[in-house]
This record gives sequence, C-alpha cells and structure tokens, in this order.
Amino acid sequence: MRMDKRIGIGICVACLLALGCGSNASSKPKKVITLGAVIDQTGSAGPGSWSDAAKLAATQMNSALSAAGSDIEFNFLVGDSTNTPAVASDRAKDLVTAQGAKGLVVDTSQDDLALLELQYNADPTQHLDVPLVGLVATSSMINNPTASVPPDPAAQTAYQDASHWNFRSSSSSVPQGVVLAQIFLAKGGTPAGDLNGDGKVKVSIFASNEPFGLGQTATFTAAITAQVPGVIIEKILFDPAAHTPNDLGYYATAMGQLADAHNETSGADDGYPDLILGVTFPDNLAAIIQAYTQAGCKIPMVSGMGLMNPKILSSLGSSANGQEGAAFVIVDTTPSGTIFTHDLQAATGLPPATMDSASFDGAATLMLAALIAAQTSDPAAITGTQIRDNMRSTSDLTGTVVTPGVAGFTQAVQLITQGKPINYEGAQGPCDFDENGNVKNRLVHFQIANIAFANIGFYDCVSSPTCPAM
Repeated sequence: MRMDKRIGIGICVACLLALGCGSNASSKPKKVITLGAVIDQTGSAGPGSWSDAAKLAATQMNSALSAAGSDIEFNFLVGDSTNTPAVASDRAKDLVTAQGAKGLVVDTSQDDLALLELQYNADPTQHLDVPLVGLVATSSMINNPTASVPPDPAAQTAYQDASHWNFRSSSSSVPQGVVLAQIFLAKGGTPAGDLNGDGKVKVSIFASNEPFGLGQTATFTAAITAQVPGVIIEKILFDPAAHTPNDLGYYATAMGQLADAHNETSGADDGYPDLILGVTFPDNLAAIIQAYTQAGCKIPMVSGMGLMNPKILSSLGSSANGQEGAAFVIVDTTPSGTIFTHDLQAATGLPPATMDSASFDGAATLMLAALIAAQTSDPAAITGTQIRDNMRSTSDLTGTVVTPGVAGFTQAVQLITQGKPINYEGAQGPCDFDENGNVKNRLVHFQIANIAFANIGFYDCVSSPTCPAM
C-alpha cells in the first residue's frame, strides 16, 4: 500500500520529543479516541489513495498532539467498503460496535445512505450513533430535510436526517448540475445547445440507478431546463451491480439506443441528441466510454465527476483522450490545498488524486470535533453524540483560520486547549458545515489529453450558487 512508503511527516517533532525537548507528553498515559473510515479501496468508485489521505490526517494530528503536549491520541481504523452498501454497513458495524469508533468517514452516496438507514432503523440495536462524514456522498437528496422518496419511507427518513448525524466534506451534486449545463450550452448552437441544427435541444443521459446517478441526473435536468425550457431529456438508468464493466454488450446496446432518434424515456421519435451525458462510477463509466468509442459516435459527450479518476486512465489509456467533464477541484485553490498536496506527495510519492483531499478533510474535521468535545469531557469516554454536536465548531467563522499539516493542526490543538474558536480551511474546500451538514466547493471543467487530466476552466461554487467562471 502507498502509505508504507511514508517518509514520516512530523519526524522533526518526533525527534525533538525523543531528545526531551518540547513537551513531556510521551511520559503521560495516552487517552485514546478511536475513529474510522469505511472507504472504497477495491470496488468501482475510489482509488486506494482515499484511505491513504485519511490515514495521513490521523498521522499528522497525532504528531500535532504530541507537539502541543496533549495526552490525547487518535486510533484511526480503515475498512474497505468495496462501494457495496451491504459491505459498507457490515464494516461500519464492526468499526463502531466491536472496535469502538466514535465517528466515521464514508465514501459514496449509496454507502452513506446505507449507514444512515441503520441510524434510523426502527430497531435501536442497529443504530450506530456516531457522526458520518461523506467524502463523495453527493446525492442532492442527502442532508435534505424536504427529500421525498414515496416508495421508500426508510430511505426518505435517512435522506432527511432529522437528527443531523450526517455531514459531508464535498458539496451536493446541485452545483455540478449547474456547471455541466454551463459547459454544454457554451458549446454553441442556435438556440444555445442545438448543436446538430435540427431546431431542438435534446440531451441523452446514461446514469446508474443509485443515489449518486439519480441525484446528478436530477440536478443537471433542473439546471438545463431552467435555461432551455423546451429541452428534451432522454434517460437510460442501469443497475451498476447487475451491469458490471465487463458487460460490454449491454453498454453497446444502450449507447446505440441513446444515440438514435428514438427517445427511450418518452417513446417518441424526437430527433438525435445534441449531447450524451454519462453519470456513474468510474469503472462503469469506462465501459460506457468504450462503447461510445467503439461505435464511432460523433455526438459530443460530457461526463460527471466519475470521469476524473485514475481508474479511467488505467482502463482506457489513449481511447479516453478527448473526453471531458466537470468535477470537484483535486485540491482547493488556497494555501490549505498547497500544503496538502506537498504533504501527501511527501508521504506517498504520488500527487493527490480526485477526492483524496475530501477524505483528508473528513478525517480532520472528525478529529477536530472530538478535540473540541474533549475539553468538557473525558477524552477516553467521549461519545459519538458529543462529536456530532461539535462538528460545526470546526469551522467557526469568528475563529482563527487553521490549515492542514502538522503545523496547522498543532495551532488548532493549542487554540482548542485554550478554549478559543477555530476555522478549519480544508484541502478540498472551506468545510463550512451549514445547519444540515452541507458544504460548498469549487469545481473544474477538464478534458483528458495525452492520457492525463487537463484543466480547461474553474467555477466558484463557494461564493455563488450560480457557479461563475473563475
């Protein structure tokens, strides 16, 4: 694993402590707070580096605690979700009930929802009672107090999260829908978006039938309809578990249906699409792009954030060249992003991949909330409820700005110990949780060129919901 290559962030601090310089924290018995992560390492969504980033946050925080003379130490455990909700639930139960984790970083929307459904299960023995931070739980229905899922009251209760157990270190798919619509309309046409000149604007969407795919489909549809009221939408929704990336025949057939003049949603023959939008997990998206390429399709294609993933490059090689999409920035355009980039590369030998920064921030905010809670409670007996209740205090806008890294975390520990507010500025974004646990981020429009991701433009979805170009 890449973390085995770590060169020891905070090694200077450790040496000073060993020589007797600085604090005498090493002589104190440690009060251990256990936290964890249920993150995809071998499934269809995440690169293995998500777990590396979360572990880096814990390593740096423990170095900071030692440097500040604290007797608190974090035990950070990681389980592989495989991006499978049932597996994620089992791993979460083990981390919480068997190993004592008081908070969890979670990966995708479907896994996040599965853990929330445990929390709101009618059987209280199923409850985790720990805060969750979704690193890529982007469904617009998550953390939405008005979410409506009539066929599934259990899911609706979990989405609404009335008790506020759920947070996320990256924003919902709403701004992504806005940016994707901007990218499409910027391609031209009269009216805007009529790229084939038939007098109509039509978009064919190929999406996975799970919270991420459904959420991104809904937000894009809302954004494009607001700007092009007569837009025609065609959708093919598929089960990513049933149609694995190896099911190339299925993807080829579906791509043919999307690219023709017949509308699979309405049943009407309403013209050829001006755009194909792909929204699903990286492994499945690679199969969609392969079908698109092999069919020689000339209709422009744009994809959601699943495209900006190393899995796409390793799966498709040069056949991915020319594909474009919108995603969260890999690191924020702030000092925090720069610090994280340097530290992760020093620790692993590789630059950050997509959503590594969000995984880091998820772990960081859980630890900072635990430290704030520990000022009024025995750290060894701290509860998930206490950490949950202090999550928003990690980004107090009246507090001192603190950054990632050993130096930034050391400053945070010192301020917390003094009872002073902090404002954590994360590697992925500001991490300013609102009353529903949501945050805002900046996005990037990118294209794959020479088997690498090339940035085309940036969008500031922090300052405005209209996501103006930066």
